[in-house]
Amino acid sequence: MKFKAVFAVLLSALMLTSCGSSSKLMNSTDFSNGSIAGSVLSKFFTEYSNTGSIDFSKAQNILNVSSLVSALTSLKGDLSNQTAKDYSSGLISGSSNLVNNSNVSGILSALTTLGNFDFTKATNDMQRGRTSTSGNVADLTSGIVDILSLLKK
Repeated sequence: MKFKAVFAVLLSALMLTSCGSSSKLMNSTDFSNGSIAGSVLSKFFTEYSNTGSIDFSKAQNILNVSSLVSALTSLKGDLSNQTAKDYSSGLISGSSNLVNNSNVSGILSALTTLGNFDFTKATNDMQRGRTSTSGNVADLTSGIVDILSLLKK
């Protein structure tokens, strides 16, 4: 009888501990930003795979670029190991495993490089329909396409 009680207490403690640690990860801003970035990359990859390009003049794609740029805020400056880990987990989850353990470090590196640019002017230009003439837009869109090339299977 004592054995069952001790076993039940240990099992309960184990469940609380494991739920608590995954809850911490799921509440992480870095995980959320990674998940948003992964989702946007997945949407862009689908369009890029189907059409060979991304129409950055479409309203939905402008919104997706804005979401991606916002999600890159976690990647500004020096990345801690925990930030990189949480963001990478979010990328994998948000992309429905299009980003995976074998390509996540390259994608994280490319996103970090992209995240260190100030794309306020680029997103404003895109919203005004100036997609082909702005150097800022060209830098942003070519950075996204470069990342998509890392996702090719």
